[in-house]
Amino acid sequence: MKRSATVTFLGMLLALAPGCIDAYTERIGPPLPAKPPDAPVAVFFNQTPVEPFVEIGRIHVRSSEDLPAVVTAAQAEARTLGADAIVIDLRYHYESVPVYFDAAGNPYTPPTPRLNARAMAIVFTAPPPAPPPPFPR
Repeated sequence: MKRSATVTFLGMLLALAPGCIDAYTERIGPPLPAKPPDAPVAVFFNQTPVEPFVEIGRIHVRSSEDLPAVVTAAQAEARTLGADAIVIDLRYHYESVPVYFDAAGNPYTPPTPRLNARAMAIVFTAPPPAPPPPFPR
């Protein structure tokens, strides 16, 4: 029994070790082909884009790493869904997290031992066609 408790405790320590990222996806839209690993995935923090889009999946990332690692993990999951962009809602466990931008425009968050992100994976849709010009009189 003592050995089992030690193994369980060591497993818990490894799960909380620095560099730990856990990510998973939930497809909620039509299946699309995956994008290549170097395909760009736009990132929106706590707001949706103005361009028309369709949600195709949800991504969940839990990490003890910093914001860039969380974003990179979410983008990688989005590529497997075939997404063009992700809308990220960051949390410390269950509290909302503010996202700040440095002078170079890079996003960052205050240091935290555990960062959770929920992301909406989206694909942009073509805008509706422009109405025809009025008929001349």
